[in-house]
Amino acid sequence: MIGVQKSEDILDRWLSNVEHRARQILLDAGHDPSRPGLLPETFDHGCLLYDSHLLLRHLGIFRSEIIRNMRDAIWRVVQISEIADKHDFFVDHGEAIKRGLAFINGPKNKRHDALAREIVGAFEILGPKASASQVLAFLEKTGKVEVEDERIYGKSYKGREKPPTFKAFRNRISKLRPRS
Repeated sequence: MIGVQKSEDILDRWLSNVEHRARQILLDAGHDPSRPGLLPETFDHGCLLYDSHLLLRHLGIFRSEIIRNMRDAIWRVVQISEIADKHDFFVDHGEAIKRGLAFINGPKNKRHDALAREIVGAFEILGPKASASQVLAFLEKTGKVEVEDERIYGKSYKGREKPPTFKAFRNRISKLRPRS
């Protein structure tokens, strides 16, 4: 009987800690912890507020089930434990998961290298109808690029990679030209 009492104390302490933390999260967010499940807006699964509401709802049901049906109460404790574990995991690793998803999903906009940014800037000044020769002359005049042996050298070419030829430059211009 003493072993049962000790395990009940451990369970009570654990549930009390989970409930206290969930209530504190809801209070900090301006939610009413005495009304779990009443969400002012929709939240995704794994969201701190959603999990806190869910934990408090399960804890309330658990307290009524423990009196009536021990089997359902045990199942409810397992549910509470899973939610609490998932919540703790997302608290510990949530930022890394978001960074990983951002990396997997890729950039929102196309990224351009230094030469492409200069070409886009030249189009903004010269207009979208400017030819490749006009853009190149403008970039040479402003000192953004240098032409040497039919190769175009810009900021990003520091000997690591082969700079583009005029033909490759012309092809890039056709891809970067603003559509009107």
